[in-house]
Amino acid sequence: MLTRDDAKLRARQPANQQPDDIFADLMPQGEFADKFGHTEQTTRLWVRRGKAPPSVVIGRRRYFFRSKIPAWLELLKRGAA
Repeated sequence: MLTRDDAKLRARQPANQQPDDIFADLMPQGEFADKFGHTEQTTRLWVRRGKAPPSVVIGRRRYFFRSKIPAWLELLKRGAA
């Protein structure tokens, strides 16, 4: 249900304005595998074993959060992952 405040907010936005790209932080599994020099099969194994960075499945595709990869790499350096 649209509240009065929601209606006011929508009225102020131009009709052709696009929302921020909410998918900008998502890296497809294939790109992740290529970037780290592994196959998609290897990344699937990492996910199953809990050794991959945080990810999400949208539809039937897995995406990794770009913003979480640096912290994951730091864990790898420390030998925690």
